Amino acid sequence: MSEWITLELPVELVRQARELAAATNRALEDAVADWIGSAVADPPVESLPDAHLLALCDSRLSDTEQDELSELLARNRENELTAADRPRLDGLLAAYRRGLIVKGRAVKEAVSRGLTPRIVPGIDTPLERAHAGFRLASPADAAKFEMKVTWGEES
Repeated sequence: MSEWITLELPVELVRQARELAAATNRALEDAVADWIGSAVADPPVESLPDAHLLALCDSRLSDTEQDELSELLARNRENELTAADRPRLDGLLAAYRRGLIVKGRAVKEAVSRGLTPRIVPGIDTPLERAHAGFRLASPADAAKFEMKVTWGEES
């Protein structure tokens, strides 16, 4: 079920939306509806209440997803990954990366609100143990982290 609404948008935004819809061979209305749906489903962390923000700071892959990701990475390392496994591995890695980005933004916002202390290198925190290498020296650094993924033996 759907409902019709009328929006007044800036000309430049409509031009960009038309270009993106055309590039994906979709109707403008469908593309805009999906984008609005995504924005509602994943609102900016700055707009979240404190409890939701703190939950994002502690979020992680489920145990099942983590076990599956570990298994697929091990099989990939041994060159035993099947063609059918590749999309699942790619999907889990994408979910992991998205989760780290959202978590980083959530931590940055939580620090700026005074909900959690900032993370300083060398101080052992549960977050550091869970995500070694993801350390923030200041709230502004939350959006500037790097993730290193090794696909074989390091030299």
